[in-house]
Amino acid sequence: MILSLWLVVRDRSNLQITPDAFSVVASDDVDSSSLGHRSRIQDQLVAGIRENQSRGQELRALEAEYARRGVDEEVRRQADEEAYWESRKDWVEQFPFEPSYHPSIVYDPDQINNHGGTPESLQMQRLLERYRFLSSFYHESPQRFSVGFERMHDILSEAALEADPVIWGRIFSHLVEYHESGMHPSDDPFPIPQAGKTWGEIQESTWRSLLGWLTWDTNIDGSHEILLPESEATMLRERLIAEIPADHFLDQSPILSDHKYDTTLKPGDPLLIE
Repeated sequence: MILSLWLVVRDRSNLQITPDAFSVVASDDVDSSSLGHRSRIQDQLVAGIRENQSRGQELRALEAEYARRGVDEEVRRQADEEAYWESRKDWVEQFPFEPSYHPSIVYDPDQINNHGGTPESLQMQRLLERYRFLSSFYHESPQRFSVGFERMHDILSEAALEADPVIWGRIFSHLVEYHESGMHPSDDPFPIPQAGKTWGEIQESTWRSLLGWLTWDTNIDGSHEILLPESEATMLRERLIAEIPADHFLDQSPILSDHKYDTTLKPGDPLLIE
């Protein structure tokens, strides 16, 4: 009975039970040994109640402190975000790309479903891939307004690289991935087992692919366009890596195309082309 009472008192710290509730009243009919036994029980219960009340107060104080910290962190986060976007306002206003459509370039699922690997089918596939990337670029990629993207823009503009949002978005994404992979020991395995590569091999692959995006592009009709001579592209790659601090990319994420945008398309819908 005493143990059960103690468990109830311990687990229900919010009960308003005070030590006075267990006072022992002396009586001539109670022998001293019985009274002493009851007194020890009372002392144990009173000590347990007081300890439980103290723990309850400490817990409530701790919960209040965590709640206050949560509010403080949220306020700080919002203030930091507002300050960041205030600092990026000029770049947002002068951002060099904006969504562009062409009335004659529309979604035609029949070209893909019925023509297999014909030139028309391959062209529609390339248009769709461009549409996916640009949709993600404009609708889900605030990193295009980042310091890293702006610094990259300045260097690419100096090099007179074609101002194409897909090319520039891919270059930015490669820089993000290059610097991220450089943060890991080169011999450590890449966390996706299917890749079967180390972080160092991933960085090397990204470094080579970056040169490809600076050198040539595939047009919608499948033809290849030379953007820069390989020697100039190589020097440009080194500038992008050396002149833009890695920190401007490490807090960003790559810009990725997403097939979810296909699900909203209906036959005849214009496709993003720029």
